[in-house]
Parts: sequence; C-alpha cells; structure tokens
Amino acid sequence: MATAVGAYELEIITGPGKEDSERARLNLFSELGRRDRLGRIYFYGPQVTLKNDFVDRGDNPVLHLHTEMLSSVLDLLHSEKPLFVEITEQHRGRLTTTTEDDIIF
Repeated sequence: MATAVGAYELEIITGPGKEDSERARLNLFSELGRRDRLGRIYFYGPQVTLKNDFVDRGDNPVLHLHTEMLSSVLDLLHSEKPLFVEITEQHRGRLTTTTEDDIIF
C-alpha cells in the first residue's frame, strides 16, 4: 500500500568507509511528522551491488539506490506533492506521484 510522504530527514555520510557501506540515508515520514516513519532509502556508491528492497518489521518500505540517484530523489521530494513510497508485488521499491488505485489503463 502506498503512503504519502510528508517530511524527510537526510543524513550524508562522509569520509572513508567500507566499500559496500551506505553513503547517505533518507528517512521518510508521514504528514504527521517524525514520529510516524514511512520508510527509508539508503544510497550507496556506484560500485556497490544493491541489496533487495524489502518491508521492515514496522511494515515500512526500505529502498536501496546508488548515490547518483540522490539529487533526483531530493528533487521529487521537493517538487512533487503528493509523493508515495511503497514496495510493489515484485518486491521492488517505488516512489510515485500516484497510488496504484489512481492508475488508469
């Protein structure tokens, strides 16, 4: 089920680290604020093989992207309202401006 993102918090990790470690993290929250987390997006360097997206124990989508997608994701968060986050039936993460209920074929 897609849930609208109302706020986010960004953490950028600098300095040397393990090759496969995350370089940035976005925590996504509902319109109710930071107590209501909707999901997370982890960003990794271009050489890293991405982990599978999944739903965590709190029923929140966890997505994995390369760092070159960070500016595009931030642009979406700034410019597109509403923006939804979800895991599809194919177990892939999705940021979208529509819910599946809104899609007309």
